[in-house]
Amino acid sequence: MSFWKYVIPPGWVFLVLALSFPAPVKAADTIKVPGPWKRAHATFYDGGPSTYGGACDFKDVVQEGYGMNTAALSGALFKEGEACGACFELRCVDDPQWCKLGKPSLIITATDHCPPNPSQPSDNGGWCNPPREHFDIARPAFKTLAEEKGGIIPVEYRRVPCKKQGGIRFTILGNPYFIEVVITNVAGAGDVTTATDHCPPNPSLPNDNGGWCNPPLEHFDIAHPAFGQLAEEKSGIIPVEYRRVPCQKRGGIRFTILGNPWFIQVIVTNVAGAGDVKSVMVKGDKVPWTRMERDWGETWKTGVHELVGESLTFRVKTTDGRSCTAWHVAPKDWQFGQTYEGKKNFRM
Repeated sequence: MSFWKYVIPPGWVFLVLALSFPAPVKAADTIKVPGPWKRAHATFYDGGPSTYGGACDFKDVVQEGYGMNTAALSGALFKEGEACGACFELRCVDDPQWCKLGKPSLIITATDHCPPNPSQPSDNGGWCNPPREHFDIARPAFKTLAEEKGGIIPVEYRRVPCKKQGGIRFTILGNPYFIEVVITNVAGAGDVTTATDHCPPNPSLPNDNGGWCNPPLEHFDIAHPAFGQLAEEKSGIIPVEYRRVPCQKRGGIRFTILGNPWFIQVIVTNVAGAGDVKSVMVKGDKVPWTRMERDWGETWKTGVHELVGESLTFRVKTTDGRSCTAWHVAPKDWQFGQTYEGKKNFRM
């Protein structure tokens, strides 16, 4: 995967910058020549440079050097993000009505995930349902292969080496205690599986002297203002006793909707009771209950695009087995980037 994190000790200086220089990054496979041709299917989806990078966290595919020849991959190909940055050659086959004449091929980069749609059959709408291998191609690139009216087309594909100009780029994000690095412009195999600066938590230091979060230690790295309520800052690290307690919240559970019409993400916050969410389900006016996938932390995702234009109801289940339903919390005209608060929460 091309999105990495690193936990660092307090006191380090934090910079936000983008670097471009050679680095000892190991690619997933030794891709020096094109691989064998395989069969799959392809569709297209709308968007733009700032959305086609989606699940790989490539903020702008044009600025990152990938251009518009990108695609969202089904889970069988995406491999939980490991395929981010990988390059594929595609060609439309066995569909003379919609394939472009001469069977032109297209080189695309994997920059997004096409989530499953369990509410639709795998051969009729749920194109990215497992175990299908499927490419949901950026609309401008799809036109190279076939007519848009074709909707879904049979394709042959193969892995090919990625060709890039310049060195590997490292965009550093996060905060002073949690550094995130987005790795882009990787030639060769393109998809990154290991990087020498990825060391969560911190195995370079002993567990009892700097590597406080190394397994199997149970450790709390507390926000700076809160730590001051427990001990003097100069102490650095302190022994504590801890226990689980119910989370006390005001108001209802909140749902922040992100993503795009083909890849909906929901951040669930302000959860009382156990506090940590085990599962989230969503339904629309016509769309039945659908289980969402955990994307990262308390961000959940679904590829059921039919939810757009319908009022949304969410059912949240916490790790203690309790459930809470926020009926029609998002109205039919809900918008991406907005937060909607339910009327209920878990009781203490």
